[in-house]
Amino acid sequence: MSLTVRFSTLLFVNAGVVNRWYRLSGLIYQAWNDDETRNMELAVRPDDFKAFLRILRSVEAAFQKQTGKFATYFTGRYTGGSPRTLIGPNHMRDVIFVDVHVRKGPGAQAFLVELERQLNDAIAVRPHWGKEFAMQRCHLLRAWPASCWAAFAAAKNRYDPDNVFSNAYTQRVFGW
Repeated sequence: MSLTVRFSTLLFVNAGVVNRWYRLSGLIYQAWNDDETRNMELAVRPDDFKAFLRILRSVEAAFQKQTGKFATYFTGRYTGGSPRTLIGPNHMRDVIFVDVHVRKGPGAQAFLVELERQLNDAIAVRPHWGKEFAMQRCHLLRAWPASCWAAFAAAKNRYDPDNVFSNAYTQRVFGW
């Protein structure tokens, strides 16, 4: 089954605006909440999308050869750049958000890490903060202008000076 839904439609479904279409909203929910996969989303510049596809297929083929059965799929959506996103993946650049899914199982995490590594070496990618990614702080600092990080750190220090909302994740990616 194939289902194509405008991004804004999902927001309306989740907000209950189209709750009379409960069967459709159930299908959309299942499509975006697949418990059988691991998920990484990266923002790729439109000009780099062909390189993304080449690298994805190469890494996928290598893992297919290693594990025998290896299933991946991805979705994408175009988003315009914005100066207001500070450390958002689309800060000051148009991007294609590429949402990569891989079936849970042997090699799934290694696949995502290797894919991210090869992409990061070849093209400018930025992670979705709420999805899986392995980039360390040094890679993340290079992905945005220093002024963005400074403004973000200032806001964090203003609203959470005692690091109440810090954890292993924030330590790895932000240094606090």
